[in-house]
Order: sequence, then C-alpha cells, then structure tokens
Amino acid sequence: MRCLAPVLLLDGIRVNVTLPGAVRTPFMDKESWSAFPAEMFTTVENIVAAVAQLMDDPKASGIALEVSQGNFYPREQHAWIDEGQKQICTAAGKFDPKTTL
Repeated sequence: MRCLAPVLLLDGIRVNVTLPGAVRTPFMDKESWSAFPAEMFTTVENIVAAVAQLMDDPKASGIALEVSQGNFYPREQHAWIDEGQKQICTAAGKFDPKTTL
C-alpha cells in the first residue's frame, strides 16, 4: 500500500489498507474463543464500515486505518523501516504499469 498508493493515484486509483483488531474466525473452536470477551471483537460490520469510510473520502489514499471494535484510527506512517524498503518503494514510484505490463 505504501509503495503503490502514490504511483496508482496518478491514474485515479486509491490504495488503502484496513487493519482489523481481534476478529472471530474459524481458526479456533468455540471453546477457545470463549476465553475472549465477546465485546472486544471487531465484527465484519465494523470492517465494512471502515472500508466504506475510506471509499467515501475521495482524498483517502495511502491510509492505514486500524479498526478496533467500532472505532477507526488512522495509523501514522513512520520512516522507512530499513534501507531495503526505501529502495523498493522508491523504485515503485518510477514504475509505469502502462509501459511495463
């Protein structure tokens, strides 16, 4: 998202990401999930609402939106985690899908 958002925005394509909190999935059985307080889960409806919020904002691009229960928190982008990430994302900024694909 971080690398592609600025590149694809040039063609009007917005790239964002949602980062949901605890979501009840079929990876654990019902008994295992019962150890967690039910009110702490982020529901599918919460995630859909977060995506809808990003879609409704025409300026939203390159946003990492954390979703915890029914609350949304834009995550600040930090500096590059290392030189390798910086090189990859900088190179992505020079990528032109129209001539490369």
